[in-house]
Amino acid sequence: MSSPTLKPADPVFKPFQPPSGGDLTLRSSDGIEFRVHSLLLHIASTVFSDMFQVGTNNHQVVDLAEDSQTIGLMLEHIYPVKSPVIDTFDKLEMCLTVARKYDIKGMMGNLDAELRCGAKSELVAGDPLRACVLADSFDLSEAGKVLARLVDWKTQLLTPEALTRLKTLSPRSELSVRLVGTQAARANILSEILFGFTQYPMNPSTSPARSIPICQNCDKIRSSTVVFVPSWMVHWSHSVYKILVTHDFKDLPPSCNFLDPELLPRLAQQPKVNVSMVCAKCVGAAKASEEYVIWVSRVRDVIDSRLRNLDHLYERP
Repeated sequence: MSSPTLKPADPVFKPFQPPSGGDLTLRSSDGIEFRVHSLLLHIASTVFSDMFQVGTNNHQVVDLAEDSQTIGLMLEHIYPVKSPVIDTFDKLEMCLTVARKYDIKGMMGNLDAELRCGAKSELVAGDPLRACVLADSFDLSEAGKVLARLVDWKTQLLTPEALTRLKTLSPRSELSVRLVGTQAARANILSEILFGFTQYPMNPSTSPARSIPICQNCDKIRSSTVVFVPSWMVHWSHSVYKILVTHDFKDLPPSCNFLDPELLPRLAQQPKVNVSMVCAKCVGAAKASEEYVIWVSRVRDVIDSRLRNLDHLYERP
């Protein structure tokens, strides 16, 4: 994960400064000096305790790689003066990074507790996916459990956009996204289209589906029903879903060609389909019509368009 960069919100931004009486100077990468108490740093961080000895050199200056805002946030966690406000994920990631680098266990514990608050934290509730990725990146297992559940409840991951964002936030999840995420998103897209009987192109009350001929008996039922779904359409959708969820849309074997009008009578002959469940007259009328071919082609085009959005997720970055 790349190191976050933060710019002060305004030109008069002032980082936290420790109380007076320090015996050591820390200097940030942007030239800001912090007069600190070496004893507190020695207690808080094993890295700092190895870097210098307490009170040995009152004029010692230690140059750090972090900028003044990062060091200020770190010192706010170390000094028992006030709790720092972590109101952005950039700040949170900066704090986690510096806490791990300098092995500041108290600071890491505070940040872990913030993440474990889950939805009670306004920051976390606003973007549980990013919070979960941070917990995973910094090996905060308990926070990760809480946040994984929150993501499950609050975040729809089964879209190309969400999976792309997950790959961006967590590059190490790239293989999982390609192997698992795309498969789940594919099933979700197919389900939305093929079982969306109140929306285009499946809605039997609108064109082109309404133009497909049906028998006289079913036509009487359709005229008195707000949304009439032909019996064959439900079974057709279920069969096509099973075909496309396990086969490449662009390379279907002849036996799985859902554009073939003969798929309809084959549906009616399936062992698990009772004769009373599918109107044979509607099947005969539909499969012989040009309107059926037009409708199936529209369904195919919509599916093809939606599934194309997954193509880039199969590629390695």
